[in-house]
Amino acid sequence: MTEEQNNTEEIKSLKNKVSPKTITLDALKSLIDIFNGNEETLPSELEESFLDEEGEAINNFKAILLTPVAQIEGDIVNINPKFTVESENNNKLSIDLSGVLQLRNSRIKALEEQNGDLKFMDSGAFISVKNAKLSPLSNPDVTHNYPQLILFADQIIGFTINNKRN
Repeated sequence: MTEEQNNTEEIKSLKNKVSPKTITLDALKSLIDIFNGNEETLPSELEESFLDEEGEAINNFKAILLTPVAQIEGDIVNINPKFTVESENNNKLSIDLSGVLQLRNSRIKALEEQNGDLKFMDSGAFISVKNAKLSPLSNPDVTHNYPQLILFADQIIGFTINNKRN
C-alpha cells in the first residue's frame, strides 16, 4: 500500500472513492513511459521498437491535455503525497506542489473530527504535470511555461500524445 493510499485510508469520507478520470490519466502516463522506453517492465518484443542499439529511448512522447480553455502539454508524473523541496543551482528551491495532498488530507481529517462524515461535492482528484506548456485556446500563439502544474481531473475533457523526438 502506498503512503498516499495509507494516508487516504484514515479519512473516512474518502474511503472507497475513486476517480475513473485519474485512473485513465495514470494509464496514459504508463503508456507514455512504455513508448519512451522508461518502463522497467518493457516487454522484450517491444524493445526494438522503442530503444536504439545502446538501449536509449528513441521517442520523447508528451501528454497533451485539453481543458475547456487551454491545451496543456507536458509530462504526467506521479503524485508525491509529501512536500519535497530541492535546492537547484544558485540555491533556487524546487518544490513539488503535489504534496498539497498531504495538507488537504490533514484538513479533511480535522474537519471529520469536528463534524463527522463529510459529503463531498466532487472527488477533488488532481494530476501533476511537469514541464507544462499551456496554450490558451482563445490565443494559441501565446504560451505559458510552468515547471509544474496541478490540474483538477474534472477540468480535463480530452487527451492525446505527441512525439517530440529530436
